[in-house]
Amino acid sequence: MKYTVIFLFVCLGIGPVAAQRKAGHAVSKKVDQFMAEKMKSLQIPGASLAVLRDGKIIHTQGYGMANLEHQVPAQPATNYLIASVTKSFTAVAAMMLWEGGWFQLDDPIGKYLDSLPEHWNPLTIRQLMNHTSGIPYNLELPPPCDFEFDPDHYTRQNYLQEVACLPLNFPPGTKWAYSGTTGYTLLGMLIEKLSGQSYGEFLQQRIFQPLEMRETGMMDNDHLIPNRADGYALDDTDGVVHSDVLDPVGEFSSSGLRSTVLDLAKWDAALSDGKLLLAPTWELMFTNAQLSDGTVVPSYGLGFGLTPYQGHRRVGHTGGTPGFSASYNRFIDDGITVILLANINHEDFNVLQLSNEIAAFYFK
Repeated sequence: MKYTVIFLFVCLGIGPVAAQRKAGHAVSKKVDQFMAEKMKSLQIPGASLAVLRDGKIIHTQGYGMANLEHQVPAQPATNYLIASVTKSFTAVAAMMLWEGGWFQLDDPIGKYLDSLPEHWNPLTIRQLMNHTSGIPYNLELPPPCDFEFDPDHYTRQNYLQEVACLPLNFPPGTKWAYSGTTGYTLLGMLIEKLSGQSYGEFLQQRIFQPLEMRETGMMDNDHLIPNRADGYALDDTDGVVHSDVLDPVGEFSSSGLRSTVLDLAKWDAALSDGKLLLAPTWELMFTNAQLSDGTVVPSYGLGFGLTPYQGHRRVGHTGGTPGFSASYNRFIDDGITVILLANINHEDFNVLQLSNEIAAFYFK
């Protein structure tokens, strides 16, 4: 039977490789149809997608509009804020310094950063990276912590002062809770302190330039960014409207990067090939965190989410911020990666779920 199939392929002039490509094209066409339906039902103005197999792009496409007012179509080269996908880059940058012997994972952060609140000093670098530190997230600060700052000169210290007003959510190491911005802000500060460079400069030199990620960098509200997508929100009365403009000071090393699906495909290729870090370091980052009593955290490692989908092992991160949603998901055993960026974020749009559903088209 094997020889008969090959003979038919040759007679038809397509061959096994060409037949495989034709099948892949058919799957990608179904994905495009699926995305068209989701763009409409979820009211997504624009989105860009890249699907990779074993670190190589097998499908990439833009959907909808990067800018609604000027009717600029979204493309694979469209530049979006990637929100908390930034955390994976921060974690990798920190582990580069760890490999260099600059710190130990169980060192307290207060050993390296001066002038932190006293109750933050004992938190370990590992706990900050895997969200077991108990450090709070300042989404809704109570009145005693809602300080008056100059909005035109808001600083990182202002941000830390606000959050420091709050107690820890739980004793460090006893629970897992996503700490949002705060823990990874401290990791960004650690990278700056140990490297002597700004966070953005360190990433450019150690990650973006070596991987030729030329369209990736820090969010920037002042300068012109080629192919930048506008961010949108949903309003109960007016429908799709412009989103709030974020302050880069607050986003920083937690959610302050921008990129394209094409650049993030280069990031994926580096992860697939084990570049940037040693193989045992990648393995450590992709291993589920543990609490102090030995309980395994099912959803997170060091800077990467580890929740599986339909029994398929997943490594990745998602992000949502005013105006933008992002998802980087790599299914290790399948060799499939789905990168999805969009220029809206609202409660009915689950970017992780949508990314998982796209991946399922490519599962064998």
